[in-house]
Amino acid sequence: MKYPIEVDGELRGAQLMVVGFPRQRALKFRLGILFPAMICRIDYTDETHTNTVDGVMAGTVPAVVDGPHYHSWPINRRFFRGVMTPPKLRDALPYTGAARTFDAVLRWFCADTNIASLAGNHSIGLPPTDQLV
Repeated sequence: MKYPIEVDGELRGAQLMVVGFPRQRALKFRLGILFPAMICRIDYTDETHTNTVDGVMAGTVPAVVDGPHYHSWPINRRFFRGVMTPPKLRDALPYTGAARTFDAVLRWFCADTNIASLAGNHSIGLPPTDQLV
């Protein structure tokens, strides 16, 4: 799903992207901001991510991240240099937040990316599991 994000009170094309994995037993999802390309993303998954050599050499990221990780704008903005094709988010840090539910991680992500606090009754959610076993 993609949800529009207002920037300075206007809809300028920014979107909050939510990707769920309803066939997985464990909680797995991705949250990202598209503006218009992906500019940051949290991967709440069990994946392994390898970071760039220059990020590791600069001491900003570890060589490898296992499990949930965050491709934040501050550690990836150097890859955005006025190119026509949006670059990939190459560097990530381990997600170390205390939140362990979808709603709590969503609220953490929104706070970290300066998205206004979500109402208590917001309707952003993951699709239900579509398998019994």
